[in-house]
Amino acid sequence: MGSRRPVEQLLDGSPSPTRATPSPRRRTPADSAESGRGLQLVEGLTHRWGVDPQKRGKAIWYELDCRA
Repeated sequence: MGSRRPVEQLLDGSPSPTRATPSPRRRTPADSAESGRGLQLVEGLTHRWGVDPQKRGKAIWYELDCRA
């Protein structure tokens, strides 16, 4: 049996990626930092992810690898 990959999408009202404001990218935050770990979680828990520009902001999507 093949595996199914559910796709989830989150809408973000901040500006879409352009040359001036590139797509989200993984950072290595300091141990005491309160932010900067989101993409580490996304990369660790998903099969793949991406960003699609929208009229107002962007949509961040990801696929989960679900094995039966």
